[in-house]
Amino acid sequence: MTQQKPGSRYYLGLDLGQARDYSAIAIAERRIDLTGTRDPITYLNHTHTRIFIPYLERIPLKTAYPDVVDRVRALAHQYHSRGIEIYMDATGVGAPVRDMLKNAGLRVPIYGVTITGGQRVTVSCGDYHVPRFDLLANLRVLFEQRLLKITVAGSIADALRNELLRWGRGSRHDDLVFASALACWKAAGQPIPLYGPGPLPLLYPEVRR
Repeated sequence: MTQQKPGSRYYLGLDLGQARDYSAIAIAERRIDLTGTRDPITYLNHTHTRIFIPYLERIPLKTAYPDVVDRVRALAHQYHSRGIEIYMDATGVGAPVRDMLKNAGLRVPIYGVTITGGQRVTVSCGDYHVPRFDLLANLRVLFEQRLLKITVAGSIADALRNELLRWGRGSRHDDLVFASALACWKAAGQPIPLYGPGPLPLLYPEVRR
């Protein structure tokens, strides 16, 4: 048994849009704190792990992908000293954008996540193929177990709240949900495919007013 080291790690989720869909960025913080108690057998310190979303950004429509890459580069440099990894949607147009990011000199790990309709997570050439089901189920479980807290405020928090409340009801946009799901999928340590994603509105009171 190993002791989890207290501290924070950061994970940037990037959901790519098209002409009528926004691109969005979410940063998740995985924070491990000491509880002040020890295991009576191993004498290891007990820890408590929580996940926070301190940063959300919806990029304006029709923003060129090189400009999206520049925005991600700026955030990667800002968080570089604190340790950050990038998990981006590599589905469709995401593949060439992933290559642009890898050639942009970010100096942080970059992983493509192809969102599939399958049932298993697979890894190919260092990138992931993750079922849509798993991404959303993981986000739902984190909310229901109160392990995830949205700490960003303002209009962008309202936009995420609206996406959550309208999920599965013909919502026009889901970019913030998927950017958050990509970041939280890795921040949670592994996907949690316990049950289907279901409706997201009833998940966590802090996303409401």
